[in-house]
This record gives sequence, C-alpha cells and structure tokens, in this order.
Amino acid sequence: MHWGLYLYFGWLFLLVVGNLINVAGLDGFTMMVGLAGQSLGAAGALGLILKRAMTRDLHRYTSPLDYFNLLFIAAMFLASLVSWFGDKSFADHKAYVGGELFFRPVHVPAAVSLSFLLFELFVIYMPFTKLIHYVAKYFTFDLALWDDDFKAKGSDVDRRIAAQLGYNVTWAAPHMAPGKTWLQQAQPPPLPENRK
Repeated sequence: MHWGLYLYFGWLFLLVVGNLINVAGLDGFTMMVGLAGQSLGAAGALGLILKRAMTRDLHRYTSPLDYFNLLFIAAMFLASLVSWFGDKSFADHKAYVGGELFFRPVHVPAAVSLSFLLFELFVIYMPFTKLIHYVAKYFTFDLALWDDDFKAKGSDVDRRIAAQLGYNVTWAAPHMAPGKTWLQQAQPPPLPENRK
C-alpha cells in the first residue's frame, strides 16, 4: 500500500510535468506509474483490511477508525482504477490537472472528477490522522536511524541534543526520578562494591 501511495504521488507529479513541458515518452511512463500506483494501492489497502480482520492478534488492535482509513484509501485507489478504464491514456486526468494548474475549467468524465475528489479529500483528511506516518516516518525514523550528522562533535544537532539532555524531568515513574536531568536519568546505576 505504501508503494502504491508513493507511486500515486509520483503519477500526479508526472501529470503536472506533462502539463508544463512536452517530453517524448512521458505520457507512456506516466501511464505505467499511474497504473502501478493505483493497482498496488488498491491491493495493499484491501489486503490490509482482510489481514487485520482475519488475523486474531491484529484484529484486537485494529479500531473502527483504522478500518475506515483503509476503506477510504481503497476507495481512492479503486476510483482511480475505474476512471482509467474510461481514459486509458490518462488524457482526461492530465487535462484535469492542467485545469487546476492554470485555473481554467475543463470538462472531464464523472469518474475522473470522482477519483480526484476522493484524493483531494484524502489530502485534507490525512494530516489529522495517523496516516501521516508514511510521510513523517522519514523524519522520525529513517533520518534518525541513518543520518550521521548527530555524530559530528559540535554540530548543530549535537548541540541541540546536549541542550535537550540537560532538561529536568518533571514527572515521576518507577524508572524515573523527578528533579534529575534526562542525562542523569540515562546513566546506569552504580555497581555494588565487592565486599570480602
């Protein structure tokens, strides 16, 4: 499903590029990316719905909102696939994007309008849900895991981390003591002295 979303956004980018410049072979490439994104996205969303519903351990942790989100994404991808059956070259899709880019009304089939309406609603809805994770993941996981900037002594990131480690903990838990800094909390406890 994630690859479907990435390719779908790539397809939209190619539709924008196709409206701005004329590149040989771009329409064919745009069609391949669009079909791949829509197919993968629909299969992924529907597959996740089935997996979450049928796998006992996943079903317990899947809320009705999770099912709604997956159904919404599946509907968006399925509407795009249905619209492709009436516009195999994506010419109407390209015209719709061109109309949006250049603020000119265009007449497109209802299936194309519906597919873009669902996508536009998804873009409005997504930031207010946990669906944003597939974008935020880069900044919160990938960048933190593979970015070596923080290892450079005296770098901006190193200074910010040092400042944050100096903050005092203001709450308590069995494993946390209030009044100590985060750095103090992270220190291992002293080893007991060996007595003879």
